[in-house]
Amino acid sequence: MNSLLHGWVQTMLYLLHIVIFIFPISPSYAQGIREHYEIESSDIRLTVTSKGEINSIFNKKSKGNIPLKGNTVFVGCSLEVLSVEEENKTLVVKKKIVNDDAQILYTTEVFSFEDNLLRWELKILPEGNAPWSTPVQTIWSISQPGLKYWTTWGDPRPEKQDVHLSQAADEKILNGEVVLTDNKLPTNVWADPLVTQPLFPRKLIYGGSIYGDSEKDDNFDPWVNFYPGSRRNYFAVPVIGLYNEKQNIGVSLGFSPENIGMEACLEVNNENQLIFSRYNNRFTPGKELSFSTYINLHEADWRASMAWYVDKFKDWFNPVNPNVHEFSGTSSYSFETGDFDVDKMKQMAYKTNWDATFPFPYMGLFLPDVNHDEGWLSWRGEYLTFKKIDDYYKQMQEKGFRVLSYFNVTEFGSNILEKGKYNMRLPERKQWVNSNTYLYKQLEPAVLYYPHDTTYTNYIYSWDRSIVVDPGEPVYANHLVEQINRYIEKLPHFEGITIDRLDWTRHYNTRRDDGVSWFNDAPARSLHVSWNSIINKIAPILHDKNKVLFINNHVKRLDDIKQVDGIFDEFGDVAASINTNAFLCVNKPLLGWCHNKAAIGDDFDAFMQKHLHLGMYPMAPFPANDHALLPDEEVDQLYLDYGELFKVMKGKNWVLEPGVIKVEGNKAKANIFKTDSGIIIPVTFGKDDFVTLKVKGITNNDKVEIIHPGEREWKTIKKSRGRLKIPLERGCAMVRIHSP
Repeated sequence: MNSLLHGWVQTMLYLLHIVIFIFPISPSYAQGIREHYEIESSDIRLTVTSKGEINSIFNKKSKGNIPLKGNTVFVGCSLEVLSVEEENKTLVVKKKIVNDDAQILYTTEVFSFEDNLLRWELKILPEGNAPWSTPVQTIWSISQPGLKYWTTWGDPRPEKQDVHLSQAADEKILNGEVVLTDNKLPTNVWADPLVTQPLFPRKLIYGGSIYGDSEKDDNFDPWVNFYPGSRRNYFAVPVIGLYNEKQNIGVSLGFSPENIGMEACLEVNNENQLIFSRYNNRFTPGKELSFSTYINLHEADWRASMAWYVDKFKDWFNPVNPNVHEFSGTSSYSFETGDFDVDKMKQMAYKTNWDATFPFPYMGLFLPDVNHDEGWLSWRGEYLTFKKIDDYYKQMQEKGFRVLSYFNVTEFGSNILEKGKYNMRLPERKQWVNSNTYLYKQLEPAVLYYPHDTTYTNYIYSWDRSIVVDPGEPVYANHLVEQINRYIEKLPHFEGITIDRLDWTRHYNTRRDDGVSWFNDAPARSLHVSWNSIINKIAPILHDKNKVLFINNHVKRLDDIKQVDGIFDEFGDVAASINTNAFLCVNKPLLGWCHNKAAIGDDFDAFMQKHLHLGMYPMAPFPANDHALLPDEEVDQLYLDYGELFKVMKGKNWVLEPGVIKVEGNKAKANIFKTDSGIIIPVTFGKDDFVTLKVKGITNNDKVEIIHPGEREWKTIKKSRGRLKIPLERGCAMVRIHSP
C-alpha cells in the first residue's frame, strides 16, 4: 500500500514538473501582483492594471465609467513592472525602463487623491554613467465614440500639421491681409475658442513653438525668429476636457505648471488617443525628476474644466499685485509726451501707455548709471534726465492715466560689431556710453550664439542690430537687477514695467548647462529656465514696492507667468494670440495691440466684439503710436462707440461655474465676468434684434442694466426667473448685474 502511494506521489510530481515547464508561472503572479488594483475617493473609483496602466475611472455620482485608459510611454524604450503596492488609498507602481543603448530609468508612478482630484505622479530616477533623453508621453485611449474635447487652443478648427509659414506671412498678416494655411484656413480670421470639438486628428504645440530640428521631429520648429501670427496650432494652459454632452459627464486632464518640463505637445491621433508629449528633459543618473497629472470629473462644460484647474493653480492665474487692475483699459505704445485730448481718450476707456519714448541710449541699458543732475542722449535722439522722465510719468498720472516703462531681458545693444571692432578706451564708469564696449568689457558671457557655432562669432541679431543674450547668465542677471533698482530709486512716479520679446525664450544656450535641459543630444541651458530665474529676481523687487509687471509674451506658456501681473500682447490683432492669452489672463488684465487700421479688418464691430467676448482691451488710436494704430476719424468713432462697454471690464475675473450662462438658440455669443462694476455679460455677434439669456444666480434684489455700442447711458431691464430678454444693437449689448 505504501509503495503504491509512493508511486502515485512520484507520478504527480513528474506531471507537475511538466505543467510548470510547459505553462510557466508569470513572474508577476510569482511576486503576488494581481491583475487589477482599485483605490477610490468620494467621487472616483480608479482601476489600475498590473502593468501600471489606468484601466477605468468610475464616476460614483453618475454611476458610469469614463471611457479612458491611460499609460506612460518612454519613446523607443521597453518596460518591466517591478512591483505594485496598495496602501491608504494610494497605488505605487515601480517599473524599469530600458532604451536601445541599454540605458536604464527606474520609475515610480503614484496614484492618489488630492483635494478630491486624482493625482498621477511620475517620478523618474536614471541609472548609469551618462545623461540622455527621450520624449515622455502620457497617452489616453478613448473607447467611446461621439465624445467632444476642448483645450486652451489658439483656434478650435482643425488644420494640417507641417504648417510652418515664412516670416513674410507675418508681415502680410500685420498689414491686414488674409493668409491661408495649406488646407485653406485663414490664420488671422478669428474663431471663438470657447467651443468643444469632435476628436479630429490634430497637434497643438504648448506655447506656440519648440525650437529644434524639424527633420528629427515634425513638432520642432527650425525658425530662429518666432512670431505667433502665422499659425494657429498651439495652446497655452495645459488642461484638456473630454465631454459626453448627452449625459452631461466630463473629465479633465490637467498637467501641473510646476513640473511640466522643457517643451510639450498635445496630439489627437486617428486612433482616438490623446497624447501629451514632453521633450528635452534630461535624465541625469542619480537625479530624480517628476511630472504630475491631475484628473477631475465634472459636468460636460469647458468652464468646469477650467474652474478646478484655475483654483488648483491659482498662483499662476491671480496677479501678485492686485492693483494691476488700475491699468485696465484701452492702451497705447506711444512716444507722445505733449498734449492730447484727455476727455476724448477717457471716452475710449483709455488708461495705459507702454512708454515708447525709448529713454534708453540703446537696448538693454534702460537707465544709465549717471548722477541725478546728469543727462544722456536717448535712442530717439532726445537729451534726457531722470527728472524729465519722471515729470512725464507724473503728468500722465495727474490726467488719470498710467505708464508702463519699457524693459527687455533678452536683447542688448545697438549696432553690435564683431569683437575687436569697438572703442576700448572709455573709462570704466563711462563704458556704458558705447554698447559694444559695455558688452565686451562687462557682459560678454551672456551672448547667445547660433546652435553649433563653435567659433562663438555668429550672433543672433534683433531690433536695431541688438543681439540676443541669456538672462540666466549671472553677470547679465545682475545688470538687469541693477536696472530695476535704478527705476525705483531714480523715478518717484515709476509704476511698473512691460518686458518685451519673450520669443527668445524658446532658445537654448549650448555653452551653458542648467542641469535639466537636453538639446541636440547634449546638455544646454534652456532660456525658459533663464526666464524663470531672472523673473524670480526682479519680480519680488517690483512687487515689494507696489509696482506691476506686464509681459509681451510671443510664446504663450502658463509656467512663464506665475510672477506676472498682466499681459500686453503685441499680436493683439492676431486671432490665435488673443485666444491663448485670454486663457492665461482669466484673472489678469489683458491689453491688446492693433498695428494699423487695416488690421481691424472690414467688420469693425466684429473686431471690438471679439475683445469684449474674451475680456480683453484693444489698443486705442493714440498720437505717435509706434508701429501701432494711429488716430483716424472712422477708427476714433469706433472706439468712442464702444468705450462705455469696455469701462465696466475693470477688475475682470472670468466666472467659471458650469452652465452659468446660455444663449437660447445660440443666436449670439456670451461670456460672463465678475468685475468692479458687478457681474457683466458681453453679448456679441448677435443674429437677431433680441436674444434671451439664461443666467444662474440672479436674485430678486439684483438690478439688471444694459448698454449698446454708441450709447452713453445704462438702461434698466426686467428679469424673469433667471431669464433676460436682451435687445441688441449692431449685434451687441453689455449686460450689468449688481445689487443696488
